Amino acid sequence: MKNLLFLTVLFLPFLCFPQSRFLDQNMSGFSLFADYYAFHSENSLGTSLGYSLEGRYDFGLSVSRISRENFLSNKNEFMPYVGFHFLRDRPVSMAITVAYIQATFDGSSSRYSETSEKGFRLTGKIYGDFTLFEGVMLLPMINYSFGSSTVKYNESGPLSPRDTELATVGLDLSVIFLLKSNSKIIFTPRMIYKKEDTAFGLNIGYVIPAL
Repeated sequence: MKNLLFLTVLFLPFLCFPQSRFLDQNMSGFSLFADYYAFHSENSLGTSLGYSLEGRYDFGLSVSRISRENFLSNKNEFMPYVGFHFLRDRPVSMAITVAYIQATFDGSSSRYSETSEKGFRLTGKIYGDFTLFEGVMLLPMINYSFGSSTVKYNESGPLSPRDTELATVGLDLSVIFLLKSNSKIIFTPRMIYKKEDTAFGLNIGYVIPAL
């Protein structure tokens, strides 16, 4: 599976990031999002900055801090990503995203504690948009994400690097407010499902078309 993810990154040079779904076709623009979610044993607070080219290609960077109750340290995640919306026939569209994950851990000096993590995440998305009334739209989305990474431990400890895999299913329901400047404000309640756990969260964003 790790080889498959590596080949995917090599052979799909333009893969997508979330903000294009908030822009019209053939429209470029910038986006800034803040995101929070909470599982039973961890919660995450993060932000992402992105650029969408012609409403189809996306490039961006996401940074988040994950607090974990049952671990010795917290996780700081740095994740650049690229993406492509290969179907934009509204009301149903499809996209794929590939992200590179690099993380560090803090909060513990234990010889058994995690020190770093590197890997990839591949996400497929299906979404649509519907006009509620003038200036307000509703955009539901379902996505499936699979990630593979390697976690390293304190060099003084006896543990060797550990390979991890994680699959999640997400449900988003975005409410989009169109401003007079053609920029948009987005509020997105969300649910994230992973094995034996469910997270609830909120994403708030601002999208502005490029001049």
